[in-house]
Amino acid sequence: MYPQTVPPNQCLIWIYFQDAAAKGIMARNQLIEQVNNLRGLDKELPQHITVVNYDSEWPLKYARERGYIIEILKDNCISVYHIGSTSVPGLAAKPIIDITVVVRSLEKVDTVAEKFPDIGYEYLGEFGIAGRRYLRKGGDERTHQIYFFQADDWNNSRRHLAFRDYMRTYEKERGEYAKIKKDLAQKFPHVANMITNGENKFTNHNKSFNISDKFFYIIS
Repeated sequence: MYPQTVPPNQCLIWIYFQDAAAKGIMARNQLIEQVNNLRGLDKELPQHITVVNYDSEWPLKYARERGYIIEILKDNCISVYHIGSTSVPGLAAKPIIDITVVVRSLEKVDTVAEKFPDIGYEYLGEFGIAGRRYLRKGGDERTHQIYFFQADDWNNSRRHLAFRDYMRTYEKERGEYAKIKKDLAQKFPHVANMITNGENKFTNHNKSFNISDKFFYIIS
């Protein structure tokens, strides 16, 4: 059976907060200082960045997409997960429904690629990250994203679940993260990579805050 949850101490956010607490530094202040030092602050990307308060419609939107995905994949589908900030009750988020799908075979996903435009998605293949398939709905102003991983690639899907489970569990850290997101969105409302870089710095402490993904550690 594919694991449903990840122990909180395996989540990179947990590592970050432990380090910030040990140094006596508020996580939010430390992150904002780091983001201010990033290069390319004037580079604007197409998507307008908005962070909004939690919307109880988000789980319903996810459930609708989940049904479409299962219908297309059929027995190739093992698990479908609502991930990212919209999956965390009470957490402010960019209003994008992020979905991780674990499948038996990515090659089989490719064989049904032509069916995803019928439900509004662009099928973008690996899109810069080997061993996954990435789909988006809404173009540059995307509203939904799907990440497909094969069942033997548990490390990638675990990162997504670890973030979700940690944020669902720890209220204080959830509040800190919401403040960070709102601060970044207000400061860089048109700069998608600034939001992503800031969030990656928050979540990827064990990489010394280096950005290895060009678009998203989670996301959202």
